[in-house]
Amino acid sequence: MRRMRRTIAALTLAVTAAAALAPTAGATPARGQVYTITGTATADATATGVQLQVRSATRNALRVLDVGDAVSLTAGARTRWVVISGLVPATATPDDIDAGDMVTVSIRARRNATLAQLVAAPAARVADITARAHPGGRPYYYLADVTSVDTVAKKLNVSVRDGNIWGLRSMLGAPLAEAFTYDASTVFVQGGRGGPRLISAGAIGPNDRVAIRAWAAPWTAVAAVTAAPAAWVHLVIDTP
Repeated sequence: MRRMRRTIAALTLAVTAAAALAPTAGATPARGQVYTITGTATADATATGVQLQVRSATRNALRVLDVGDAVSLTAGARTRWVVISGLVPATATPDDIDAGDMVTVSIRARRNATLAQLVAAPAARVADITARAHPGGRPYYYLADVTSVDTVAKKLNVSVRDGNIWGLRSMLGAPLAEAFTYDASTVFVQGGRGGPRLISAGAIGPNDRVAIRAWAAPWTAVAAVTAAPAAWVHLVIDTP
């Protein structure tokens, strides 16, 4: 009988604790929901936010706004600014987003948030997607050591070390020394704690190691790959 009373008491405590810890019906998790709004920037972005004319949004955001609405969304110290070129995201700043750019803003807020709550909540991420596009073809990757950079002719002279299957196939019968072309559409990035950040071609020098990505039709020879501007150059090892 004493053991039964102890068992009943223990079960009562467990049920009471579970009831105390269980969320109230209909309660919103602390992290809330992600609301995504895409639109055209109507003014240059600033550190405090971005103004958009809405082009599309997730269903939860469309409860409180319509396509064509003008909204002013808030940014904060923890907002992540990103620019996407092709398929490559890179860390950016508010200065990289200009009026007329296509922008996607992600906001985390409570479920069934009002428009006033959405525009007041600091965005988690602001991404300039103006240049986002799939170039078509197959991805050709090359890992290479830089021998020199000609910023006048816009050539990246390298010695190829490795690559993906398309890159290595393109190199069959070709020398390891290659000169890749770049132009204003080529994205130069360097890894960092906050993700890739944009750099310029001038930041790359001899003996640096880079990863180069280009897009081309299947079975394209490296001579044709290097003649077209590379899509992306990632500074992997920066040699002092």
